[in-house]
Amino acid sequence: MNNPEGVNTSHMAESDFFDSASGPSDKLELTDIHRQIVQSLSNFTTTITEQQQKLKENLDDATAITLFTEDKANKLCLVERSFLYYERLQEMIITELRNWRRQQALAANGAQFNEDNLDEIQRCFELLENFINQLLAAIEGIPKEDEEIAELRERMQLAQKYLLGSALIVVKQPPQVMMTNTRFAVTVRWLLGSQPADSLNPLTIVCNIFSEWQAKHFVDCQDPHLDVIKCRLSQMGSGELQNNSSIMEYQTTKQIFCANFNNMLLKKITRSKTDKKNTNSVMDEKFTLFFYATYKLNGNYVCTWSFSLPVVVIVHSRQEPKSWATIIWDNAFANVLRDPFVVSHYATWLELSAVLNMKFTACTQRQLTADNLAFLHEKLMGRRFAYITWNEFCKNPLPERTFTFWEWFYSVMKLIKDHLMPLWKANLITGFITKHRTQFELLCAEPGTFLLRFSESKLGGISIAYVNEQQSVTMLSPWAAQDLRIIKLADRIRDLPMLRFLFRIDNKGESLDRDDAFGQFYSQSALRSTRTNGYVPSTIHVDVPGNRNLRSIKKRAPKTDEQKLFDAIMGMENPENLDSSENFT
Repeated sequence: MNNPEGVNTSHMAESDFFDSASGPSDKLELTDIHRQIVQSLSNFTTTITEQQQKLKENLDDATAITLFTEDKANKLCLVERSFLYYERLQEMIITELRNWRRQQALAANGAQFNEDNLDEIQRCFELLENFINQLLAAIEGIPKEDEEIAELRERMQLAQKYLLGSALIVVKQPPQVMMTNTRFAVTVRWLLGSQPADSLNPLTIVCNIFSEWQAKHFVDCQDPHLDVIKCRLSQMGSGELQNNSSIMEYQTTKQIFCANFNNMLLKKITRSKTDKKNTNSVMDEKFTLFFYATYKLNGNYVCTWSFSLPVVVIVHSRQEPKSWATIIWDNAFANVLRDPFVVSHYATWLELSAVLNMKFTACTQRQLTADNLAFLHEKLMGRRFAYITWNEFCKNPLPERTFTFWEWFYSVMKLIKDHLMPLWKANLITGFITKHRTQFELLCAEPGTFLLRFSESKLGGISIAYVNEQQSVTMLSPWAAQDLRIIKLADRIRDLPMLRFLFRIDNKGESLDRDDAFGQFYSQSALRSTRTNGYVPSTIHVDVPGNRNLRSIKKRAPKTDEQKLFDAIMGMENPENLDSSENFT
């Protein structure tokens, strides 16, 4: 809208009101955005007050009429310029909110996440709400008959509804691999310090579960903030949720509104016909929890809503590994702006290795080393350096195996988390090393030297390779979770006398005495004494047929690199040097 000809607007001090003629910068920190909102709101209210005061001071009727006409034009120009500035600020702060949600998704994979930024975003939301309310109040006295004024008022009301409609956020996400008939908790936050002015009662937040198609249809079919009646939200959904409504409560200490769903439960899920026929697609199918509230604003209905991060619904724990592949890939490679829940089917090794390291570290509390990542790269891609596809990651079996890369990687993470965490954190497990490299590294070591490696042919297995008295490498059959539940790994090592020195690749091949390395992790021996009831306790020990106690074997001089290479070649050409368990890797 142009400034009417002849109207004096110099008193508006536009050079002070705006930081630049083009409005706020698109590249600002959150604190800078907050500062600009405060400054622009303060300047606007000051200018409006000055105009009103000037009008009151002129009591002469003729002068008052002239000033009143001029005041309307000045006010309209000020409101229009201020609203253009407001729109840019609102878009910037909503972009910050989208980025916060993106960081929340990465945090679900194990990334560092500063949740406190949401407090600053809320302060900006509250300032923007005050700003738009004052803009609307400033044009209340301007005649509605003017089409341009009516259009401006409508744009401002739409911006207000969009701001309020975006003010709902899921701060505590549901479990992303969700099992039916299992209770879980979710927290939803309202990013304004007070409830809507037209609402006499506290907002009630309701939750439905949407399929990927329903979520996309909801976003695409209309602007969901503006017409809640046509959406028929209560009739939409893909399952039955219990305890799916909660009243928004104000937390005085934190000055925030939150709705806590502490006892929600997914009773049943409704899948598409295709997914019912294909078990794999069940673990690929993404749903979302849809939280919403409706209220009146200026006589019109407004819907504020938010999606949770995508979830995969399962009915049995056997479905967990593949379901987590779907979730981790989506969390890692989704764009900030996307149709629900579209994600790329390709990733570079640099991107994927960062994701694997992030998730592995969060699960096991120790990062993957460069050697570990090189091992995983070769396992997944061989010597290729092209893109990795979704199918290669978790659909296609590894060469000469019946399981996928992800199934193998997941089983290792789970084994460490459930049974090997102390040893892994103490850096006593080599883990990611091939059988051939193990043989190569150990052939220069003295008898009794051993290392621990993850099985490559058995999911969730860990094996011991050691140098026997003939100076060749013996590999024991791997132990899985069910074995370690009976006797933990440190006790198994203690029970085998031929294991004397722990080989450390990352320590330049230097070995540690077995008991020095694992002693603190041994279990206390059961008391071998008769109890009062007449029974004598018994214990279970691990034994390898034909093993010898190597305590008395003297250390041999280390071999040269040429001898080491020759022995490795000979060892590979003469498999009889290995025991019958060599087929287990």
